[in-house]
Amino acid sequence: MLLILFLRDWRERYTSKWAVFGEAVGLALSLLVYWYTAKAFSGKLVPNYFEFIILGELTLFLPMGVIGGLARSVRNARADGTLEPLLLLPNGGLQTFLMLATPDAIREFTRAVLTMALVVVFFHFHIAPRQLALWLIFQIVALPAFAAIGLFSVALFLRYGRGEGVLSAINSLAIILAGTYFPVDLLPPTLKKLATFASPFSFLMIGTRSAFSESLAFSAVRPHLINLFIWGCLAFIISALAVVF
Repeated sequence: MLLILFLRDWRERYTSKWAVFGEAVGLALSLLVYWYTAKAFSGKLVPNYFEFIILGELTLFLPMGVIGGLARSVRNARADGTLEPLLLLPNGGLQTFLMLATPDAIREFTRAVLTMALVVVFFHFHIAPRQLALWLIFQIVALPAFAAIGLFSVALFLRYGRGEGVLSAINSLAIILAGTYFPVDLLPPTLKKLATFASPFSFLMIGTRSAFSESLAFSAVRPHLINLFIWGCLAFIISALAVVF
């Protein structure tokens, strides 16, 4: 079933080989922009801004795919008239919404892998096996947290027919404050503490960056994994209840 959904989503988004080629070209152009921007902004605080921002992008592909996939699944269900039957299913269609969001998550994960391959081959971005393994572990552990955010979006849509815009704005702010585009050390101390401990984006981003620091042992990374897992489990339970009830 998941394979069928993924293939259908792929055919809808990429109607020809030229569409796939265009996606690859778009990624390559984005990397070039980052490359030349990094030459202007690399400094003492961030010695290699290109690696800094690329790692941020690689970290967020899958989480944003999960969130976007869940939001898109409920919108599409209403558009094609299948929303009401879905809500009559056991658990209020929760499992169906998660299944419908899977193709988006797979597609974004594929884009992350393709981006990683491009930066390794053409931009000499070094990724050791240990770093790759920890990146993948963080991606997996983060799934409940970002599925929860997507389910909150579904719950808002089911109750009010809107609300995704507010959630999207909050997510965008959380992404920025997590240190995706600049180090969190630049933030005021109070804002830095809030950004560090109140958002799964921060747990994921800071933990992944720590994993890519060769000087840190796994014991330094473990707390970020634990925090992310606990936040994700609690948020997923609450968001699932919000969708069902």
